Amino acid sequence: MNPFVRRSHLVVDATRMDLVDESWTHDADAVILTLPDGNARIKARSGLTDSIDSAAQGGAEVFVQAPRGVSYADLLSVNTANFSGVVVQGAESSADIAKVARDLEAVERNVGLPDGNLHIIVLLDSGAGVWNVREIARASERVSSVGLDEAGLCLSLGIEQTSGFDPFE
Repeated sequence: MNPFVRRSHLVVDATRMDLVDESWTHDADAVILTLPDGNARIKARSGLTDSIDSAAQGGAEVFVQAPRGVSYADLLSVNTANFSGVVVQGAESSADIAKVARDLEAVERNVGLPDGNLHIIVLLDSGAGVWNVREIARASERVSSVGLDEAGLCLSLGIEQTSGFDPFE
């Protein structure tokens, strides 16, 4: 994959079609559609292809994220070339990434995309994930960026956040 920089990511609730339909107007480099848990997820999954196509109108890459991971069933519901990949939250080892990479291969075949077209954005939220970041980043050529979920990391480490908390100060 060619190196590039996504300057902005707009996170949008995939169940809110009003927000999805206007997401492309914000000129973000990437739109991340978040899927809910439970029965709402099944409903959101049924409209996922339309949501991706709508969010991609302005040229943004469109990714899908879900709590506790994007499932294979989520991915099989995607049938559009406008799909750019997934956000994997909570990865702690290369095995977590390898499974998602295999699932993305199947999506590429189903949709007719070239091999290696779909990307993985990793969002680390645990000490184990941070410790294994090199292994995780090298787990697949599909990994295009790695980010840090500061709130999730603090929670996993038992650090209480306050309103003035900034881990980088």
